[in-house]
Amino acid sequence: MKNFIECKLFCLMFLFSMLLASNSSVAGIVIISHPDNNVTLSKKEVQRIFLGKLKTFPGKGPVIPIDLSQDSSHRIEFSKDILKKNMRQVSAYWTRLIFTGKGLPPKQVDSTEELKKLVARNPDAIGYIDKGSLDDTVRVAFED
Repeated sequence: MKNFIECKLFCLMFLFSMLLASNSSVAGIVIISHPDNNVTLSKKEVQRIFLGKLKTFPGKGPVIPIDLSQDSSHRIEFSKDILKKNMRQVSAYWTRLIFTGKGLPPKQVDSTEELKKLVARNPDAIGYIDKGSLDDTVRVAFED
């Protein structure tokens, strides 16, 4: 009986820690751009850029969206909150566009740091990171 209670307590503590970790790992996604690119985007513009429907910054030059890898918690959150699609829907969307020759998905990188470095080096690039990862190498172009 004592082992059973200890096991239940451990399971509850584990589940609680997972809940806290999931909430803190994606404390808030922000869309970032190069510090010299003073563009401010709407949510609809961000959706259109990351779905390949908008190829330029509004009133400016070309835009290069950069995605995190498909298993990234930040990408899952971005897809759900900004694109309003789950990862299966996003994959199906891009598969259809690739198959019909109508578009290619954004470049993918493995980490927030890699994404931030690419955006900091290229005025045409945008991406998304956790708000807690912001620094002066990039600027916020959209925050939900």
